[in-house]
Amino acid sequence: MKNKQLILMLCVFILVLTGCMQGEDYEAYIAAVDKTEEVKSGRSRTEVLVESTFNQEVLREYPPDEIKVFEKYLFTMEERFNRTADQSIIEIFYYNNTLGTDLYLYQVGKGKMYLKLPFINALYDVNAQVDMPTGNIGGFTKVVGEEWQRMLKVENIFMGEKTLIKNKDGEIKATKFTVKPTALQLDLFMTQLRLALIRHKAELVTLYQEMELGEGMTEALFETVVNALMDSITITGYEETAYVDVDGYVVEEKVVIDLSYASNTEVENFFETQRITIVNTLWEIERKQQLDFSTLDQLDILPIEKLTDWSVSP
Repeated sequence: MKNKQLILMLCVFILVLTGCMQGEDYEAYIAAVDKTEEVKSGRSRTEVLVESTFNQEVLREYPPDEIKVFEKYLFTMEERFNRTADQSIIEIFYYNNTLGTDLYLYQVGKGKMYLKLPFINALYDVNAQVDMPTGNIGGFTKVVGEEWQRMLKVENIFMGEKTLIKNKDGEIKATKFTVKPTALQLDLFMTQLRLALIRHKAELVTLYQEMELGEGMTEALFETVVNALMDSITITGYEETAYVDVDGYVVEEKVVIDLSYASNTEVENFFETQRITIVNTLWEIERKQQLDFSTLDQLDILPIEKLTDWSVSP
């Protein structure tokens, strides 16, 4: 069961990652994406909301308070940045339906990034070398991205229209782009995703092991679990909306993915449905940002290895 749930998380992550991919069909939009990635200063915000309902049979095994924790996850990241100076201040907020946590990342220069946690009067140096998983899954993600783009090469999936939107810069003129695949297209994509997972099982099992997600995972077991999980997951809805301003920048982007889960003889899913909403916004484009790091001089800097308990001062 543990292996199945962890691979389920991997599958959902892949769907979210794929949902944020764009391709060559959207020439005007891709030009805006490329231009936006070159912005040197400004402010941005990313918000990820996951709303869930649950398998009623599984619910009986958990106290109501514990279930409530999983109903809503909210993650936001708001950044003020100056790429030329390699400086930024990032505020991160995480909420899990019961408790919320704020933390900050300070990039004060090239190779100088520090983490500030609540209730701890110190900074953690996050620049040190960290052993990261080295599983080579580039081939897998490339294939999945290509299959997503192949699905979207259908007439009228991606359309642009003139509109007005409001953001923190006020009311601005923009071109709206929308992607909304049909249920049949999504089903075909899920079939191709299943095949890609199985064809690249060696790389994915290596990544799974390097991330220490569980013990006993083999290629044969991975294939069995993937088939069972893909039989239990349906993308019931997908819609992507992006707004490009008159200067050619992507100033807002929203992706909504609806998932449905059905238990079978191999998998007893904890969730019944999930809606994943991702919203990215950008404003104050190429405006000078006031980044004040003066208070950091008063704090000790500790190695990231010292980070063990957020609630206890080091």
